Amino acid sequence: VLFRSCEATLKSIFCKFTMAMQAVTPTMPSMAPLFTTGPYALYPLHVCSEEAIAKLFVKICARGNPILQGKPAADLYRLGAAFYKKSVGSEISMVFLTGVEPVALMFGWDVFDGGVWKDTSGPPESLDCHAAIGKGIFASIPHETMPRQDVFLAFTGVALPHPGQALMHAMQIMACFSASAAGYTNTFGYA
Repeated sequence: VLFRSCEATLKSIFCKFTMAMQAVTPTMPSMAPLFTTGPYALYPLHVCSEEAIAKLFVKICARGNPILQGKPAADLYRLGAAFYKKSVGSEISMVFLTGVEPVALMFGWDVFDGGVWKDTSGPPESLDCHAAIGKGIFASIPHETMPRQDVFLAFTGVALPHPGQALMHAMQIMACFSASAAGYTNTFGYA
């Protein structure tokens, strides 16, 4: 009886300690990276939280896409979160980490699932232009798309001071390999 009581107490203490450590200490992904180059390791997007990816997206947008530059950080965060939700299950969505810090990302998904704001409450007002461009681009697809036919390469970005060209090219090549392995026959994107 004494042994069981001590065992239960130790388990309780260990659980509380472990939960406290997980709350404050980011952990390395439990899977092997898809690719590595120098200190950078490429993983599927799902190894990071929505919050971490949305924050990285805001940081990247501060210097990238001219349509998104100067937009309120809260609106960009909302767009980053929408991108994450739309693409987190896709084979082509990925993130480069240095240690546990996300520094580059790629969003993508099945064209059949529509644009980033489909099935949501829609974009914030400051992003209406961005949403209109996306809607127009999706409307320009010259054929009806079926599931697993066309994959959409939605957004790729790298935070400064990390090597943009090297990390972006690696993600784009891996996305093409992943899309092909998943059975997609076409890729769709715009710049």
